[in-house]
Amino acid sequence: MARGQAIKLRTQRGNASPVQFSFATWRRLGARASSNMQGLPENPVFNMSEKEVRRRLEKGLDHFLEKDRKLLESGVREDSLAHKLAEHLAVEFAGFDVDAEYDKMHVDGIPHQKKYIGLDGKERGAIPDIIVHRRQHMDNFVAIEINKAENKRGRSKDFEKLNAYRSQLQYHFAVFLEIGLKDHKPVSRIQFV
Repeated sequence: MARGQAIKLRTQRGNASPVQFSFATWRRLGARASSNMQGLPENPVFNMSEKEVRRRLEKGLDHFLEKDRKLLESGVREDSLAHKLAEHLAVEFAGFDVDAEYDKMHVDGIPHQKKYIGLDGKERGAIPDIIVHRRQHMDNFVAIEINKAENKRGRSKDFEKLNAYRSQLQYHFAVFLEIGLKDHKPVSRIQFV
């Protein structure tokens, strides 16, 4: 994105005109999120290491494969898998909200469409498959993009998004999660970006 170019965010209240932020302001929103956290109760999960995040992801994934493996066998879409996996991850990330396909961010209590700037300089909607966060705050902890193991398309786009979520939307962790069946056995891979 060129310096001085504005990012438009539409508010969700009535027919309000678009809110515009310069790219520098957009990047500073992460700093505002950190200062907003000062009024929130301390959450020990937020200080978690990558090793601990991985452990919790693996545990939630194990529960998903144990309880909801039939979704994989049925060949359902990734958003169906994300929804069910988010339910299992919510148990592992108690104290945070775990949502699938969450597309909002809150600036000073006002919801906006979550956006990022792609490698081509164009604005894109930011809708991670699963996020671990606190709703109505810019308290972003983990963004997860899911890809079915048999689907090799779109992976570079997922990695582009994950890098943007960390650098532009201040997620502490960004994770690529591959999940599927091979020879009728569950396979998975967790890769931090």
